[in-house]
Amino acid sequence: MNAQAKLSTLEASATTLEPPPKSRVELLLECEALMRDAASAPDLSYIITNEWRSIISANQIYILERAPSGKLWVTFASDITKVDPRSPLCAKLAALINGAAKDHPANQWRDLNLKVEIDGKTFAYSHGFTAKIAHGNDTSERHLLAVSLAPLSEGERIITARLGHTAAHAFLALSPKRTRQFHVSNKKKLGVFAAVATILLGFLPVPLSILAPVEIVAQNPFIAAAPISGVIESIEVEPNTKVSAGTLLFRLNDTELKATLDIAEKSVAIAEARLRRTQQGAGASPELRRETGIAISELALSVAERDGARARLERTLVVAPSDGIVMFNRREDWIGKPVTTGERILEIADPTKIEASIEVGLSDSIVLENPKAITLFLDSDPLNPIDASFRSAGYQSELSRSQQLAFPVRATILEHKNPLRIGQRGTAQIRSQKVSLAYFLFRRPLAMLRQKVGL
Repeated sequence: MNAQAKLSTLEASATTLEPPPKSRVELLLECEALMRDAASAPDLSYIITNEWRSIISANQIYILERAPSGKLWVTFASDITKVDPRSPLCAKLAALINGAAKDHPANQWRDLNLKVEIDGKTFAYSHGFTAKIAHGNDTSERHLLAVSLAPLSEGERIITARLGHTAAHAFLALSPKRTRQFHVSNKKKLGVFAAVATILLGFLPVPLSILAPVEIVAQNPFIAAAPISGVIESIEVEPNTKVSAGTLLFRLNDTELKATLDIAEKSVAIAEARLRRTQQGAGASPELRRETGIAISELALSVAERDGARARLERTLVVAPSDGIVMFNRREDWIGKPVTTGERILEIADPTKIEASIEVGLSDSIVLENPKAITLFLDSDPLNPIDASFRSAGYQSELSRSQQLAFPVRATILEHKNPLRIGQRGTAQIRSQKVSLAYFLFRRPLAMLRQKVGL
């Protein structure tokens, strides 16, 4: 082989030579650069559990974090994408770290004996090197565990300590800015404080208030009732119309009363004729003089019967005593209906004189002992509450529109922005004397409890 061929062979062999292996210092610097460039805490954990093994003679590296229960558990491991912290291996390692991590300062590495059995088998790696890593005011708690077949050398220990400080600083930089975390002791203090605050709030005085249905009604309306028993012949007005004093409201059938009046008038005529006859013949006949007194009495009786019949006939026509609005539902409900004396037919009310009618349930009658103020919330205008003042309350309960016993309460409306219409409904809030907040909140549950169990 000539010199040119040898030179070509040497050049070819030189191009296939592998680069010299990197020193631990170079690997340390590269690993620190990777940790500083990590975008999140999981990425940093992946770098620690996998890249550190190229620098130190560790077969597996684990990261343990504090769980909400207060115990450490394994969250990351070498060559594993998702760790099951409840697996036998992870649970055993977490138990060892929990037992050895009490009152141990941060960033202080120490050896850990791993001669343990897991599911009846001896753990393959008997040497461990562990530490809690934290930097500055980092309140999160992480522990690193490196396991191997042989203990770490002195140089590897120095490198591991440096890597641990770098990892702690990187975790602090990647951790979110959070408010102060409460430890178990702080949580107990917070619970005691919350309990005391709740008890004190229970004594806070608040006005006792209840809600009840309310209706706008007329104040002192005229009740047009049937003056005599009979049959409604006609209703002369329409519902919700304005009438003036003297307007005919309704009439009763007067056929029988007219006949009675006609008979009474004829009886009066007969009695008058009889009286004249007796008076004319009284001078000549003693018998006629005796009948004169009887004829006078019979005439008076006939006149009284006639006047009574005329009065009953006049009462078949019912007129409005004053101006107002006629309130009833439908004319057809009354025409041809027999009524008795005093039966209510319709009402006449002044639309400017109104008040509130409230139905307070039996369980809420406590507010009637000392009512302070009333606020009305009408369904047609709930955004504009109406102030009212207590006027009177019924002594006994009665059936309400919902067929439940309630105390009728009347309230005087003080002022209102929009005009109110008789018949509007809503909810009334009645405020009474002040009671403790605890009584206000638990009054109904306590009443129900006493009704059910008698306590």
